[in-house]
Amino acid sequence: MFACPRANEGSLDRLLRVLLSVIIVSGAYYWLSGTLQIVLYVLGVILLGTAFTGYCALYTLAGIDTLQKRSGRVLTILLLALIGITAVALPVASAFFTKKLFLEDYNAMYSPYKQALFATGNTPTEGPAAFETFTAAFQKFQTRYAAYRPSFLKGDEALATDLTHIQQIIQVTKPMIQEGQMSSAHTSLEQIRPIVNELLRRNNLSPLSVALVDFHDAMEQVYNPAVASDLAGVLQALPNTEEKLREVEALSQEAGIKTIRDALDRVREAANKGDASATAENAKALKSAYVQVYIQQ
Repeated sequence: MFACPRANEGSLDRLLRVLLSVIIVSGAYYWLSGTLQIVLYVLGVILLGTAFTGYCALYTLAGIDTLQKRSGRVLTILLLALIGITAVALPVASAFFTKKLFLEDYNAMYSPYKQALFATGNTPTEGPAAFETFTAAFQKFQTRYAAYRPSFLKGDEALATDLTHIQQIIQVTKPMIQEGQMSSAHTSLEQIRPIVNELLRRNNLSPLSVALVDFHDAMEQVYNPAVASDLAGVLQALPNTEEKLREVEALSQEAGIKTIRDALDRVREAANKGDASATAENAKALKSAYVQVYIQQ
């Protein structure tokens, strides 16, 4: 009859394996894809399995045995608490930041698209350059998300088709740009808008979420000099931040957005008065108001 191998892992060893397993599996699920993700899944399962059985075959081969090593009660309790916190906090934080990074990547692609659309429709001489900028931005976006899917996009079976469709539209539009047919190019590029809007809708990513991420980058350009008492830097960055906030306000007038507006207005007033202390405090209130709104999206 098969005999179970003798345990060779101490309690501290086993708890550390559980902690590492949680970190590895969560990290692989939220941040990776492809072969590396599978490898880390397997590693995480192995660590978890050896933690539950208390036996490590590699220890046997290497002549290692941690079974007799005692761990203090306080350390054991701390590790258990850390495992619990990590199991909850890591997925939540990863889901938040992977969505935020996706929206930043989306904005980095969609902003040049809007500029290309505007240029082909209103300033034809700028059309070719704007189109090339958009094409490069989209290729970068397509390359990243053809291989990697954040957790909230894993069930989106239409994403690959959408990216291919947009690429085809770009290919059809390119000869029009080269031949100077800006009106036709503009009409062709218009086909992209409903595709990306549908992508956002089916993944519960509202245009407001996208605009808020865009505003965040501009807000940081005000916040950083404000806390550093650089009033000239604050005043220089304010016009762009104001513009980005107006884009947000065009989509929503909810209470949280109004709180952001009030805080930004106070930053401007304090900076114009030359009050560095008040500028810094209001900039902190601005960032806090933004975080509250963004978390709710």
